[in-house]
Amino acid sequence: MIRAGFGPTVLRAVGVLLLLAPTGLGWSPTVIAQEAEPYIRSELSPGPTVVVGQPVRITVAIFVPGFFRGAPQFEEIQIRNTITSPPGRSLNLTERRGRTALAGQQRPYEITPQLPGVYEIPPISVTFTVGGREPREMTLTTQPLSFEAVIPEEARGLPYFIGTTLLTAQQDIEPRSDTLLVGDALSRTISVSVREALSIVIPPLAPDSMPGLTLYMDPARVTDTGGERGETREGTRVERLTYVAQDPGDYTLPPIEVAWWNLERSRVEREILPAIEFTVEANPEAEPVFEAEMDQDSAAVALTERPESPIDWGTLRAVAGGLMALLLLVWGVRKLLPRIRDWLARRTAGREASESRRFEAVLAGCRANESRVAREALARWLEAVQDGGEVGPLAELARAHELPELAAELETLDEHLYGRGDIRWTGAALARAARHARSSLEKTRRAHRKEDRPFGLSDLNPG
Repeated sequence: MIRAGFGPTVLRAVGVLLLLAPTGLGWSPTVIAQEAEPYIRSELSPGPTVVVGQPVRITVAIFVPGFFRGAPQFEEIQIRNTITSPPGRSLNLTERRGRTALAGQQRPYEITPQLPGVYEIPPISVTFTVGGREPREMTLTTQPLSFEAVIPEEARGLPYFIGTTLLTAQQDIEPRSDTLLVGDALSRTISVSVREALSIVIPPLAPDSMPGLTLYMDPARVTDTGGERGETREGTRVERLTYVAQDPGDYTLPPIEVAWWNLERSRVEREILPAIEFTVEANPEAEPVFEAEMDQDSAAVALTERPESPIDWGTLRAVAGGLMALLLLVWGVRKLLPRIRDWLARRTAGREASESRRFEAVLAGCRANESRVAREALARWLEAVQDGGEVGPLAELARAHELPELAAELETLDEHLYGRGDIRWTGAALARAARHARSSLEKTRRAHRKEDRPFGLSDLNPG
């Protein structure tokens, strides 16, 4: 009886205590979800195995509860034997974990393998600041990833490998005539373009020279366009060959075949530029010298047969000597002409690669407000300043050498190219900062010359 009467009372008392006690002790009768922590994730596409030349896309996303204070800083990576682009344009994301809403930012990396093999992608760090009453800076790192680049079995017998979604080739011939004279020149310009690939994958295309023709080659022109903000990437290589006719005859310049791997159709395809046939005839304007020589020999025989004729032998010897000197001059010019042209080509190439010409290209890109052209020209100019050594991140280089104006303009330019598309950029400010930087570097160069020390950007690095 006692147990039956006392039991409900005790149970009711315990229930009241359970309802009241949490308030005083800071507990809650319901389960409160813990605040979600920031996290990072990375994805590899299209898969663990790709074809050489096929771009691999790595997507890195960072998520935080609440919001970001400032833009997260995604680390740049470099992988040997690949072409690796800096982080692409950022994309805002949202995600939920339980009842917590998270804000995210995602940026892509593109890696194009150039050789077959296994490629290890190192951990990628992202530094960011979480908003709230007490902002805190954090760094999260992705897990290592890897992929393998292979050459398909069907393409392993090719002398080179080009992996692309589309390859086009064309040639242009000048003059458009199938008959030339000795001394005339024929120009053959070959252009090859690849889609969703870089110009570096296109090999040299020029064939060997042949007897009777002297071959001169201009430096190959390579260009790469697109690849940003959804633009189609395209690489192009242009070679110009000039054949100078030396001997009469019939000639055939061989066809040019470019084999490539179609990434979309998974098969080998070939682009063939047809052979060029032409005839070289003797040049009448080049023969009078030799005819004069024949006439002089005939005249000498005739004079020998008629010794009674009055002959001015001094004049005859002078004419013969002059004729011989002229023949030697013509022969020397024909022998030295290829060397002279090669020397002029090297001098022209050296002038184009000089520091002053490259700096003019920087100013030209700025005047045209061509952001990508200006940045590429600036990188080439800095390579010329330090004799072709590695330059590194341009903005960091500018800050290291106390060039804050150039560093700020480069950061604005990089944000315009690789960050938010709404960043407005004009070339006037960058041109002004570049002129100031060049003036500072020139002062340091003169100081090094006085001390008889070599000059390079590495000599300026305070570290």
